[in-house]
Amino acid sequence: MNHDVWLKAHAAGALLLGLALVHGTWAWHRVRRLEAQAHGAAASADTLARQRMALLRRLRSVYLLLAVPGSLLLLGSGTVMIHTGAGWAWALQQPWLLAMLGVTLLEFSEGITITRQHLDTALAGRPARDDLAPHLDLPLFLAVVWLGLAQPRAWSGVALALAVALAAAGLMAWAARRGRF
Repeated sequence: MNHDVWLKAHAAGALLLGLALVHGTWAWHRVRRLEAQAHGAAASADTLARQRMALLRRLRSVYLLLAVPGSLLLLGSGTVMIHTGAGWAWALQQPWLLAMLGVTLLEFSEGITITRQHLDTALAGRPARDDLAPHLDLPLFLAVVWLGLAQPRAWSGVALALAVALAAAGLMAWAARRGRF
């Protein structure tokens, strides 16, 4: 297969994963809003609890149907493009590619540990924790996409992308705590 086919597969994987992360960000925001409404309205608490559980089950389904295949497609196509392209020796000398790999591995491990723990806790009927972790996914994904598109040759470009992503995640967490996001 030629490079263009693998590049399109890589883009499709990024699209699937991006859609899952946008949905996940929206769903966690909605879950928190339903939890806040449940504390204020005892009469409709049962209805809100059912809506919350349906939303959480849909979130889990979307992650399984979009995020997992998207991640696997990204991993496979990226590995093939490096292996059949310039090679691993070249790849290990590129700051943007090393950062993409590092952040992706960090996000993958965070996704299968912390995000899964958040989802399991919420599905067990306990309130979702409100910390920075759920807000990291989308900004770090966008930083990885930017690194892949811009391909900065210096570590300063990598640092800038990651700093902007962390600032965006912090802003999202701050806004979520105040009910503004």
